Amino acid sequence: MMKRTQLSLKNKIQSYSLSFETKEFLESIDDNVTNSTSSVYDNDRRAWFKGTYPGIVEEMDKQLRKYFDIQEDNKLVFSLYYPPKVIDGKFEKKETKISNKKENIYNRIIVCTVPEQVEITLGKAMGEKMLMKPWEAYQSPPLVGGIMDYVFENKKHMNLEARKGFRSTRRSKKIEDRYILIFDYLVSDNDISKLGDLLKQRQ
Repeated sequence: MMKRTQLSLKNKIQSYSLSFETKEFLESIDDNVTNSTSSVYDNDRRAWFKGTYPGIVEEMDKQLRKYFDIQEDNKLVFSLYYPPKVIDGKFEKKETKISNKKENIYNRIIVCTVPEQVEITLGKAMGEKMLMKPWEAYQSPPLVGGIMDYVFENKKHMNLEARKGFRSTRRSKKIEDRYILIFDYLVSDNDISKLGDLLKQRQ
């Protein structure tokens, strides 16, 4: 009986290096929050649905659209996950989980401000761990990025799995400096039309 291999999600993820610093990013965010009402905050997450994005986010948006070939009619929803809260010396939550199951997202791009390891899962498949570099933009596979689960452990260290030529290692991380940026590009009418044409061709 032939063994069935599991589809690797992380091998389908593309990446792009951004040249920004956390300090300038936070200054732009603080300026926007102070002088604008275009965002909402809830449960360690701030989201911008419409109106004016922070200046630095607009700069990133232009770079991401150009590199990943994302069209202007794919509207952006930007979210920011803050570092976990600490209560009595311990993190309030064991993990930060991004699991909003949105099917109207055509492209999801994630950026983390520190080296981090995320576990990604689609449906009932076994989760895969992926190492993220700071200020590297990671694009999930189109059309499935919004329904995948992304889990970040709220610990001051991460265990890197053994791989060919390397042993498993334990690495510390500055979780108090960890900000997770989510760029969600929504499905446009043009995308729906293209998908309809593809489905007709396969019939």
